[in-house]
Amino acid sequence: MAFKLSADYLNETLLATDRTEKERDEERRQSEPMVRHAAQAPPAFLYQTEWRGPARGEATMGEAEQRLRDLGFEIMVEGNVRTYRFVQDDRLVLADPRVTNKIEFEVTSLSKPKKKPRHWRANAFYMLDSYALDIPGKFRNRLQEAIESFGDAAKS
Repeated sequence: MAFKLSADYLNETLLATDRTEKERDEERRQSEPMVRHAAQAPPAFLYQTEWRGPARGEATMGEAEQRLRDLGFEIMVEGNVRTYRFVQDDRLVLADPRVTNKIEFEVTSLSKPKKKPRHWRANAFYMLDSYALDIPGKFRNRLQEAIESFGDAAKS
């Protein structure tokens, strides 16, 4: 009986905590800056540290945005959600500048946006902030490799 009572209490407590966290998260989603980083994922918090590394701060975000503009990306702002996008032929490239010292990119098809490659992250690449020479050339080469691997992964 004691085990059942404690289990019921913990279940109620955990459910209340989950509800509170979801409400707090929803409030944050309405007010804090967010970024659409992937075509098939909801927007993420722009300045939140993740497992991939520490978050880029506001001070270096301007540098990352300028680098993206120099590469031909357009920066779209809808409410509190930023989207860094680049369109080439039938491909949409979304940039994710959240992590310190690098910008990650995801490539998707505009004609078949729901089709995902079978291999994990076959359509993704990144560029370090430390790159200084021929940044547009490196971007084009990596984009082409991602497009080719995306096509190869979809065929297998």
